[in-house]
Amino acid sequence: MTSRLDNSPDDPFKRLRDRLRLYMKEEMVGDKLLDLAKDSCNEFLRRENIILSRTEQSRLLRAVLQDIVDDMLNEL
Repeated sequence: MTSRLDNSPDDPFKRLRDRLRLYMKEEMVGDKLLDLAKDSCNEFLRRENIILSRTEQSRLLRAVLQDIVDDMLNEL
């Protein structure tokens, strides 16, 4: 018996996932989400009057986004 989630090329779930991933890349969903997150981070730092180097900003944003993504995945 074959699992719906097996990763063989003829797996319908994998084909659907691949098509959705391509669609979301074409729609630049990742870029839009990243832009939104960067804008939110910059606005927060500005309001809090916190100055960080680009490296520190990137590190902070990466950590917060990882937490957010983990939370989102747990909700699914």
